[in-house]
Amino acid sequence: MQNPPPVADQKTEIRRLALARRRQLSDSGRIAASQRIGERVLDLISTEYAANPHIIVAGYWPIRDELDPRLAMQALEQAGFSLALPVIAGQSLRFRRYRTGDLLVAGRFNTFEPAPDCETVTPACVLVPLVAFDGQCQRLGYGAGFYDRMLAGFGAARPLTLGLAYECQYLTELPVDGHDQPLDLVLTESDLRRRRGHETR
Repeated sequence: MQNPPPVADQKTEIRRLALARRRQLSDSGRIAASQRIGERVLDLISTEYAANPHIIVAGYWPIRDELDPRLAMQALEQAGFSLALPVIAGQSLRFRRYRTGDLLVAGRFNTFEPAPDCETVTPACVLVPLVAFDGQCQRLGYGAGFYDRMLAGFGAARPLTLGLAYECQYLTELPVDGHDQPLDLVLTESDLRRRRGHETR
């Protein structure tokens, strides 16, 4: 009986297929999904943090054809939440405070990030981009491991993690390594999935 390919090889193939599937979405479909998810993110986080409506929520600046979280971020800011964006420092991921309209500087991987003089903050909730996800909120990213290392570094004090994705990025099950950090929730334009054990917060 032939052994299955190594997990790294499985991930590479899944990543290739998932990115191809995401690229097939129409521009109008991406815009509609981002609008729908933007509304649901505000409702979800407002409910999760009803007793503390001034937490810091970290978003991300979209690259390639990722789901665009900027409508969600604007809605959160207008509702009174504070925002942050990720910054890559060496092999680490940190967060700096961000306000809509702030000047951003070019970062790695063709993204943008707050300038070095912006305040470094610790978010209570992180919106996470992804390439694919499964029913247990396991996440497949681009392979550099920044989010996994960041979340592992928090230990038990890790922030609430909310993956944002198109429904076409869902797979029944993903191969997992020991360093992979599952998300707490994944929100798409048509569904909200919670990892077992994280039904409430």
